[in-house]
Amino acid sequence: MRKFVYFFLALTFITFNIFSQDDEELTYQNTGLFSSAAIGVGVPVGDLDKGYKGSYDFTVDAGYIFSNLYAARLDASYNKFTLDAAYSGGSMNIVSIRGDFLIGNFKKRSNIILYGLGGFGVFFKSSEDITKDNVLIQNGGSETDFGFAVGGGSALRYKNMAFYTELLFNYSFKDKLAPASFVPIKVGVMMIP
Repeated sequence: MRKFVYFFLALTFITFNIFSQDDEELTYQNTGLFSSAAIGVGVPVGDLDKGYKGSYDFTVDAGYIFSNLYAARLDASYNKFTLDAAYSGGSMNIVSIRGDFLIGNFKKRSNIILYGLGGFGVFFKSSEDITKDNVLIQNGGSETDFGFAVGGGSALRYKNMAFYTELLFNYSFKDKLAPASFVPIKVGVMMIP
């Protein structure tokens, strides 16, 4: 945990130095609402990797760019993980609603936008019983858990639109179902000021 804090502080310091503003840059200040939609694939990791294979991901976002460096967004995602062929049962569905804080290059004159993000939110998980050779491996059910996501992305801007790709590590804490950690890799379209 201490390494993560030191890494985050170093990243923040480097970001401030790289994107420090002068008078000319203040003229091109970029603020305003943005929205995006994306599709992708999810890769299960950790306990979710035991029994499930990849998923598909649908995401919609809405947010606000506060300055050339900072933005925040509300993210809603749906992931459906299919069961591995060695097991029988149903799929696992995960719906997440998160608030994310973004640090990046949101300058109006930038054609390439690079950003990192982190956020917390609620994960709604549901699955059916999982069996292997008629032996119960995991009880199914549904639950609501808190979780977090960290990651980053890049976007190629064209006027008020950008095509982006994003990679996130998602982790939802455990109640009775296995903790769900997965990495969605997605591509989408963003409408930006």
